[in-house]
Amino acid sequence: CNLDNKRIQEGRSKNETEKCNTNPCRKNLPFTGDFEMTPISNDWHEVSIKATGDGSYLWENKAGVKWSLHPILGRGDRLRVGEECPYYPWYSVAIFTEEYVTGPSEEKYYRKVNTGFVLSSTGDVAERHGGKLGIYDSQPDGDNTRYEQRGGDKHIYCLGQEGGMCNSWILSGSLGSENGGLKTSNLGNTGMGWYYADKIRYGFINNDITVKFVPLSTNSCILRESIMLIGPKILKDYLGDFTIVQGKFSAGRPVWENVGGKVLKIIPGTTRKEKKERTFGVYDNLSSSIALIRSGSAPTCPTNAKAAHNERTGRGWQYWDGKDWVEDDTISAI
Repeated sequence: CNLDNKRIQEGRSKNETEKCNTNPCRKNLPFTGDFEMTPISNDWHEVSIKATGDGSYLWENKAGVKWSLHPILGRGDRLRVGEECPYYPWYSVAIFTEEYVTGPSEEKYYRKVNTGFVLSSTGDVAERHGGKLGIYDSQPDGDNTRYEQRGGDKHIYCLGQEGGMCNSWILSGSLGSENGGLKTSNLGNTGMGWYYADKIRYGFINNDITVKFVPLSTNSCILRESIMLIGPKILKDYLGDFTIVQGKFSAGRPVWENVGGKVLKIIPGTTRKEKKERTFGVYDNLSSSIALIRSGSAPTCPTNAKAAHNERTGRGWQYWDGKDWVEDDTISAI
């Protein structure tokens, strides 16, 4: 490890601190989960990181070797490695991104995509709050657990308790806020047990019978390895087979890419317009925020029939012709 002792203890250098003022390196990222280094060549390359209950974490590989990980004040993207680690002090800080955690020798251990939970809907919530759906990872939060949207900016957290049990869960982009886009009394509720904000009616309503929050399974449509997007020939560069990008997520969903480098994704959105238009879109590249094709709504998966129809706006799949959005019912994701 080429970090000096002072930098290791503080978990940051002066230059890193300056960078933190202009990028999201202080973002609180989910530390728990299952990770693997690819290609897997031995049992040390498959890792599980779990909370220990005292604010720290435990790194344990499939070979049974384990070491502790400890929070660094003010840093939500890294943990200090315990001295019992066989690679200590050369490996002293584990750095987390939304896709991977760094191990010894700065090797990248990618988060397995079949862990976590899925907030899903193919109803009204997909039309009004599609950007809030997708995969969430659990994170210790005092006596409770909160859930962080993978590759997004949303949180699900407990806001109220009764008899030692949480009876008020809020989904919001501002952790700890009493206001959010969705809420429920129990994460095990389905359908009308979930309420969503409706700005037109100035309140919360619960008429979406499709909402649920369930463990992520390997056969979930959200983990489709490939998606075929079909449509008119004039859009051929933005159509075809899209393959999942390893370890890349956006707004709780994977990102898929075709052979020409065009990507199918939902962007979390930073501007008011982007947040309003959180639908599946096809973009020129991984970093682009301007879609050339977009879905009508944003259900759990782009292959859901709901993606092709939005009752509220009357929109289906559309493409940008250089001047305006054009409706085209030949576009579909299968």
